[in-house]
Amino acid sequence: MLRLGRHRPAVTDSRAQFEGLDGLYLPIAAGVFAVVVTALFVVLVRYRARPGSIARPTRDRYSLDVGLALTVGLIVAVLLA
Repeated sequence: MLRLGRHRPAVTDSRAQFEGLDGLYLPIAAGVFAVVVTALFVVLVRYRARPGSIARPTRDRYSLDVGLALTVGLIVAVLLA
């Protein structure tokens, strides 16, 4: 008789390997969320439109852009590692 769909036992139990990740990622995610919400609140309050004020042109800050990109890249690298 031909057997179709043989049952194979699991090779590894990966649940034990990933069990503690929530304890690592949850505080990191909460910290990132707090930083983003705080920055958003500061920007919304500080740079809100006021009657009679005219927006000033801003200058480019390439070193700040590069620093922020490197910081985000470092955070992503740590989370992936």
